[in-house]
Amino acid sequence: LPKVQFLTDGGSFQAQQKAKRLTKFCSGMFYRTNLYRVAPMVFRDAAVMGMGIMKIHGDENGLYCERVFPNEVIIDEVEAINGEPRQFFQRKYISAEVLKRMFPNSASAIDDAPRVEGGGSEHTQSDMVECIEAWHLPSGEGANDGMHAICIDGADLLTEGYDRQRSPFVFMRWTPRLLGFFAEGLCSQLTGLQVELNFLCKQISTQMRLATPKVFLETGSQISRGTITNETWGIVEYTGTPPTFSAPQTTSPEVMSHLDRIFARAYEIAGISSFESQARKPAGLESGVALREYATQASTRFASIQRQYEQMFLDAADHMIECVRMLAVDGVDLEMIAAGDKGIEKIKWSQIDLDADAYVMKKYPVNLLPDTPAGKLQSVVEMSQAGLI
Repeated sequence: LPKVQFLTDGGSFQAQQKAKRLTKFCSGMFYRTNLYRVAPMVFRDAAVMGMGIMKIHGDENGLYCERVFPNEVIIDEVEAINGEPRQFFQRKYISAEVLKRMFPNSASAIDDAPRVEGGGSEHTQSDMVECIEAWHLPSGEGANDGMHAICIDGADLLTEGYDRQRSPFVFMRWTPRLLGFFAEGLCSQLTGLQVELNFLCKQISTQMRLATPKVFLETGSQISRGTITNETWGIVEYTGTPPTFSAPQTTSPEVMSHLDRIFARAYEIAGISSFESQARKPAGLESGVALREYATQASTRFASIQRQYEQMFLDAADHMIECVRMLAVDGVDLEMIAAGDKGIEKIKWSQIDLDADAYVMKKYPVNLLPDTPAGKLQSVVEMSQAGLI
């Protein structure tokens, strides 16, 4: 799991101290919003559907990070031909009671709004209401034509200005397309092989059901069928031609070989080996140096995806800081709890507020600096063995 570190660009000692505390503040935001729980689900969405989406927003009670199903986000494909649309729409089903609590002044309009049909065998209505949240980004820096709205069928629940130059969404793309906003996922890349695999599995299943053992009896042979049983060392009395037992081959070796080739090709496209999928190491790799070198070579295949995953955390940190700044303008001074050098530390935003151009963000994998006692002890042992300490 990546972490985010803030470094000042040639700043004063006071700015450097603020940057250190800002790093702790950001770590507290990540844990408070359950970002490390939401991020793997977003990564899975990107692998399956091509696009993983995370939504970050805040109010006077704090920050919120939630996973957004990709089908909920609607954009204009013509406007997003270059990958940067200016309008975003999120369609979501929300309980009418929850909406009335959020917008008590529109309770009557919410009661009159049509309900979403239930998913039962009969056409029943639920208490869910289709809700559309929309963002229209400002046309430029300092422009006041940005808009944020929340609507239901027949009423506008919220209409306000929007000053930010980007939507509250953080996107992760598995394989970006040449044109357009959305991306291609791993499942889409394996679709052709999966279709052929389904066909072969169906054929193999049919052949295995048909290829059952048979007993051939010549017409006219005087053999009692009751004597042909599964008894060990049974005796079969016959007159004439003896019975013939046949166990036909279920599936030809060529079919099974073709099935193995399809699996191997799917592993190649996915970029993983059969050893990695089974959590096994290749034979002959015993030393820690060899295992680390093997892991480095294996991870090179996913370098671009790894960079996008790490960039998602940087973007999430940017979004969270923007939300905190906007709340500070409205008089809300958020406080985060982080692990300090000598215990738990409470940090308020007013104590660490830095201009955006006064720092740079840096990401690094969490395993470079372990957090757990066992990991820290292992790092000390390795550095001691290497003569570094």
